[in-house]
Amino acid sequence: MNRPDAKTVMMFALSADAFVEDERLSAESGMNGHFAKPVDFAALQRSIGKFLRQRRG
Repeated sequence: MNRPDAKTVMMFALSADAFVEDERLSAESGMNGHFAKPVDFAALQRSIGKFLRQRRG
């Protein structure tokens, strides 16, 4: 979106596909991460933590 606050929203892709190409497309579309089912909730938590630490500077 073309709004200043749009880059502050965390977005993670959740997909049944776990191919490298799917992860690349998620990153190109602006997702902060890509997770394939079944979800590794520990990895999801680490990714959210990483994003929040980067945002805080």
